[in-house]
Amino acid sequence: MPRALAKPSKPEVTRSAALSLIARPGDGSVAGRKIALLIAPGVVADSLTKLHVALLAQGAVPRWVAPRLGAIATAEGGDLQADASLENEPGFLFDALVLPDGAEAVQALACDAHTIDLVRDQYRHCKSILAVGASKALLGQAGVPEQLPGGASDPGLVITAAAEGADVDSAINSFLKAIPGIGTLSGILIRHRFDDPVRMGMMHLGGLWVFERNPARFYARPKWLPMHRRKQKMVGMVGLMALLAAASAQERAQWFTIEGDARHPVADVIEVDIRSLSHDGDHRSMALRVSRATRRSSWEAVPYRSYTAVVVFNCAEKTARYKSLAFYMLPLWEGRVHKTSSYTADEVRPMRFIDLQPNPTARIVNAACRTPLDNEDSNSVRKL
Repeated sequence: MPRALAKPSKPEVTRSAALSLIARPGDGSVAGRKIALLIAPGVVADSLTKLHVALLAQGAVPRWVAPRLGAIATAEGGDLQADASLENEPGFLFDALVLPDGAEAVQALACDAHTIDLVRDQYRHCKSILAVGASKALLGQAGVPEQLPGGASDPGLVITAAAEGADVDSAINSFLKAIPGIGTLSGILIRHRFDDPVRMGMMHLGGLWVFERNPARFYARPKWLPMHRRKQKMVGMVGLMALLAAASAQERAQWFTIEGDARHPVADVIEVDIRSLSHDGDHRSMALRVSRATRRSSWEAVPYRSYTAVVVFNCAEKTARYKSLAFYMLPLWEGRVHKTSSYTADEVRPMRFIDLQPNPTARIVNAACRTPLDNEDSNSVRKL
């Protein structure tokens, strides 16, 4: 590609500390940090007010965040004044997040897609999260794993089953230590965040999550910096190729929704790709993708929130089985595939959604078996 300028000008600045995320690691306190305390009607306020007082005492800026502004009734009979709403305060504006206890409050928050977006944004931006009591369910709906990929516990994710007593006091102390700003670059936050590819390896490109292979080097390895120009080009090229490949695959696919609404990550969604339909005798195969409202496990105990699959249909017997599966930890097929499985004809993994009512299995089988193919006679297909 020709140069835009025959003789490029020499840059005045080659490196600026003012633009660095690690040039000013902080003084080890939480002073000035902005913390979101999520609330909804029916929230258990005791533990949250205790944390609110502790944050104010250390100079932090706690905010009561709710689906709407104004008074929010608590389980104790009082109210909390929400000074920020889920619509006007995106998750990346906060340095940490607190999820409340209270079954009624959690149910109300779970029905609001803004809640799931907030939890995801906090996790993806490597912010600390405290989940108290029943709010642990919100982590599952947002696809937030409780452990790091290697199986170790996540120091930035604090979960307590109790809403009061010594357990919640201990959880509050752990949460305060995990808030960004505690420690130095070699401390707990930098170490567990930037070495975690699920946390730090995602760049949002056109709605697609592209994973960089070794995100730790950007922040935790200063010795890498002399080679940064060459490696940035390599990373940019890999990300662009992945984006173009994904976009091309989406263009080829023609997804039809059988169940749910793909705009909502907390819904059960089933889609099929009619263009992928092919046949071999009495058997047909078709691509299918599924996103579940909550985290589930496969036959082999593989955790997932969504998956893509190739399904083989026996049109004579009106049955369907999985031929291959690709599992995602996040809903709506976001992020990377963390596990794949393939099955032979003898390893039958039936496709059936027995927990969904009405059950969409028959509709999917009919769609696969009754759709005419280019090399088939439409009259013979109708006989199926």
